[in-house]
Amino acid sequence: MAAGLKRDPVVILRIQGEDLLDFINGPNYEAEMVSIFSQIGLSNDASLHDIIIKAMEKFTVMSKIVELALQLLDGNDQDEPVCKKTFLEEFKKVAKHVAQNLVERL
Repeated sequence: MAAGLKRDPVVILRIQGEDLLDFINGPNYEAEMVSIFSQIGLSNDASLHDIIIKAMEKFTVMSKIVELALQLLDGNDQDEPVCKKTFLEEFKKVAKHVAQNLVERL
């Protein structure tokens, strides 16, 4: 899916859970997501939820599914700055939940 995109934004042509799972479990996940993380204009007051929503917008994933998946995150990190490591780990959790929801709906 994203393997041949060469630094272009990740595009999920078919919004299917299997495609998203393949991406987040694939070898290009970290490089692509670090690129997206860098593209997102971070402000000091941006929460992890805000950043994940902006990243998901790069995938054009339906917002209701994303909002449900964001409920998996605990609220303890809301006031802390978001580092790249936290973003990568938490985005993967949310993306897996989104993918599972998409698989169940198809």
